[in-house]
Amino acid sequence: MLLQGEESPPQEIITNFMKPDLKSLNHNQLVDLTKELGEPSYRADQLAHWLHYDGATSLEQMSNLPASLRHLLDERCILTQSVIEDSQTSASDHSVKYLLRLADGDYIEMVFLPAENHGTLCLSTQVGCGLGCSFCATGTLGFRRNLTIGEILDQLRLAVGEHGPDSVRNIVFMGMGEPLLNLPAVLPALQWMRKLFSIGRRHIVVSTAGIPRGMRTLAESGLGTRLALSLNAPNDRLRSQLMPINRQYPIKMLIAELAQYERITGERPTIEYVLIAGLNDSPREARELLSLTRSLPCKINLIVYNPSPLLTYSAPSKEAVEEFYSLMLSGPNTVTVRKSLGKEIGAACGQLVGQLAGDSS
Repeated sequence: MLLQGEESPPQEIITNFMKPDLKSLNHNQLVDLTKELGEPSYRADQLAHWLHYDGATSLEQMSNLPASLRHLLDERCILTQSVIEDSQTSASDHSVKYLLRLADGDYIEMVFLPAENHGTLCLSTQVGCGLGCSFCATGTLGFRRNLTIGEILDQLRLAVGEHGPDSVRNIVFMGMGEPLLNLPAVLPALQWMRKLFSIGRRHIVVSTAGIPRGMRTLAESGLGTRLALSLNAPNDRLRSQLMPINRQYPIKMLIAELAQYERITGERPTIEYVLIAGLNDSPREARELLSLTRSLPCKINLIVYNPSPLLTYSAPSKEAVEEFYSLMLSGPNTVTVRKSLGKEIGAACGQLVGQLAGDSS
């Protein structure tokens, strides 16, 4: 069984003339291209800096590249841009949700979460999402397509442009889409984030609904980023109800893969658990989750459900959250209740749907 987005076409935006987008090429492809055009391999790094860090809108701006190379690249390739179409700022916590229009007219959202001296950027990896998790508003969109390398990196570049060169310290792949179903773009984007923007590996979190082979590929990539599993239920019956992907990849398989991730990378994975009133927030589920994670070195993030007008679920009471949290504290792992930012502007976990402000269509 293939999942939507897993077997994607080459990561290129194609024009009527079938020219590849320069920003969709990974490092090796850029090296091959520059060599093919008679230039040394270091031109690939110069080109990448212009494309992804400087945000050049034309080849003419790339002043340290030979004019002959710029001319040849202009004949062979196109250069796309993502632009900020709209933004909303939370009055309570100052988080900012951005609506980005892609070159083909599709839309995605990203969220900047400010802190005292830096911020966290929550970015997207797909237009929509095909996993259909019942509590996630993004899942109501269905899957449209994977983002390219350039479209992923455009989000970071635009956020830095809006908030300053040292504004983004942390990156979380927790926006629209399933990152591990778009690894041909996500892995090169991660490499460029570290090289061009100097984002430390421990400041990057890739969140997944649970794609075992993607988890293993990320572990073996050598990137050493942190991994978070969106678990949300302590047993297969309940998780399959909330997350259809569990019917293909059950909990036992995912826990085993998390253990492998910790062994290969030396990084403790994180388990994310969204607390939903009347579904998975009782002491019984807390005890099940405690038993499930007792022998797995990990961090556990409890997330109070963020309501969406598109869905009928609701957040649990403060007392239910506190009881669940207290029970989890008796285990060996670090447990936190994560504060959700941007709820009133639809920017919190599970709320992104790629709409203009005030658009409910």
